[in-house]
Amino acid sequence: MPGPVGKGIYLAATVFLGLSQTAAGAELPPLEPFQLMRSLQNVQDRIAGGDKAALTMQGKLIVMTDEGFRQASAEKIADPRNIRALIAYGLSGGNPRTVQSLAPVIGEDQPLYPLAAGVVSYVSGRQDEARATFAAVDPLTLDPEVAAYIALAKGNANVNHDDQLAIESLIKARLLGPGTLVEESALRRLMALYMKTTNRAGFNDASADYARRFISSPYANQFAEMLVNGILSMKGPRTQTDIKRIASTMPPAFRDAIYLRLARQAAVAGHLQLSEFAASMINGQLAKDNIAAGQDQSSGERQPGERTGLQSNLYSRISALLDDGEIERLKELDDIDATKLPEKDRGILAAARAVTKAVFAPIEGLDLAQDDMEMSEDTEGSKKAGQPQSQEIVDADELLAKTRARLNAIDSLIEGNAK
Repeated sequence: MPGPVGKGIYLAATVFLGLSQTAAGAELPPLEPFQLMRSLQNVQDRIAGGDKAALTMQGKLIVMTDEGFRQASAEKIADPRNIRALIAYGLSGGNPRTVQSLAPVIGEDQPLYPLAAGVVSYVSGRQDEARATFAAVDPLTLDPEVAAYIALAKGNANVNHDDQLAIESLIKARLLGPGTLVEESALRRLMALYMKTTNRAGFNDASADYARRFISSPYANQFAEMLVNGILSMKGPRTQTDIKRIASTMPPAFRDAIYLRLARQAAVAGHLQLSEFAASMINGQLAKDNIAAGQDQSSGERQPGERTGLQSNLYSRISALLDDGEIERLKELDDIDATKLPEKDRGILAAARAVTKAVFAPIEGLDLAQDDMEMSEDTEGSKKAGQPQSQEIVDADELLAKTRARLNAIDSLIEGNAK
């Protein structure tokens, strides 16, 4: 692949030529498919770097490149530069029908024909055929224009067939396409494979690399979802340290979003310490940001990020649902202003308050003022004598059983609202 500077110059030249042709009404020779493909690659690499406007440009360039391939003569399609461009186009989100229709034009006597045929199988969904073709190919020996794409395709084709081969191929894709959309995609797929194979070290390294290099990508939300799911599924003694390392290079807003999502899902899943940790990281960072900005915390005015703080407090409180030693903290839910929470979290707050009401409601028919020691002795004496317990204790046991059933139902409600 050409370097970003060269591709940027070429893209500018392409746009300039198009504008000049339109303005002057002159008939200029159409651009070669491989030239159009270079412009498309440049735009896609800008997408990986966080250029949101490039997403729109990508769609238009794919259409232009597709037309360039379809209008090209058989002689031009057989040009090795255009064959490589067709392979890259097919693996860059291009029109599969165009690749399928033009591959036979290449000619079986061309050295690149088997690779093009493998790409046709890949874009057509015939993964067994694609794997068989790619098995004999080492992407490190291919031309730079197609090497990274083939490595990525080979990795994807083996995801559900050979995890280790898929991982090795995706690592090669990173090496062959650093800083490109190919590497961005390879990192996300590596995270999923490391999570699948329970490779915590690999998962953490891939996550840290993505956070440092591609956090501005429009696909970073997929990264955030996989990151939180991976943390929850592979948590261990060093989890908190690992999270801090991964989050250290993230922009503050993205980092807070990660901690919020982690606090929410950990609380719902019953991972109390992890939920508390994530919530505390949000609160701590908010305080630092406000102090750095010279904001008056006692003014009573709503500070930037207040909603984030309210959410973290909510997740911290509902983690007490599963911890008998912290059950008193449920009363603090009354202090949270539901109107300042996102809509999806208001249902969680309502469910948590319902739990509070169920837990702390008076037990009808039971004198809670009686001496605890007397009740304990009465219970112990009844057990020793083999006699039935008092009706009040039986009623209390039944109520506790009903409350537990109610808590389980509300847990389900909380989990449903969290999705």
